[in-house]
Amino acid sequence: MCGRYVVFTEEENEEMLEILKGINQRYKNEASLMKTGEIFPTDTAPVITGSSSRSDSSYNSDSSGIAKDLQLFKWGFPHYMKAGSLIINARCETLQEKPTFRKLLAAGRCLIPASGFYEWKAAAGTTRQKDKYLIRSASSGLIYFAGLYGSFADKSDMPSTRFVIITTDANGQMSEIHHRMPVILEKDQALAWIGHTRSGSSLDGLLKPYEKELTFQKVV
Repeated sequence: MCGRYVVFTEEENEEMLEILKGINQRYKNEASLMKTGEIFPTDTAPVITGSSSRSDSSYNSDSSGIAKDLQLFKWGFPHYMKAGSLIINARCETLQEKPTFRKLLAAGRCLIPASGFYEWKAAAGTTRQKDKYLIRSASSGLIYFAGLYGSFADKSDMPSTRFVIITTDANGQMSEIHHRMPVILEKDQALAWIGHTRSGSSLDGLLKPYEKELTFQKVV
């Protein structure tokens, strides 16, 4: 699973800074709601959605004309079967089986930009204590999680747009810590994920374990 991730504002990570700058320009007074650093469920964080045309929220476009819209969404869908609980992840294997996810898979795909994510592993010689690890791509300071987003009523019955992170089986490295991991997309895969030319089973090839090297840093 993925229960926390991180958005660093490193000066050398120009792409992440561009995203955050775009959020600030679009949301202006509301930008203070945006969380950076360690992101927890219920936090409001940057999300990228696809758009068929450029708009005030678009920050970039590729040669196919697909614009990427910058959004601020809250992490976690309300769990209607368990009051007060949140659904923060969606298993890629069951997206087509669950009605909510199946609907959003068709028209609610998004990207969650991140610098890395956290996972916990039982400390050597004990099952009670767990060590926290920061996991990042060895080749890029910015990664994109595949996600889904939708509008839900909050406690005051006001609509609130929220997202979940899609997970898959852990790759070889990650399996040393946990059996699941977020779906991490390369840039070309990320564009395909939020584009409007794919649907259904044609997206399955994107939802797989990360194939590149990861780095693991124990958080003290």
